[in-house]
Amino acid sequence: MTHEEISSLLKGTFGTELGQKCLTHLESTFVDRDIYKQGMTLDEVAFRQGEASVIKKILKEVRNGN
Repeated sequence: MTHEEISSLLKGTFGTELGQKCLTHLESTFVDRDIYKQGMTLDEVAFRQGEASVIKKILKEVRNGN
């Protein structure tokens, strides 16, 4: 898929009222949290960072078009 096609899919999905609510939930669940908590392994931290990175990429595309 091209960047334009992916952008269109993300904006179509998360550009609706229901999609915005879902994206807000994803942001609060995976981005607005501590990436590291005492006692976590490096693998656990990396996994949480990966989750946050995916949501941040979606947010950036939907909000800024980049």
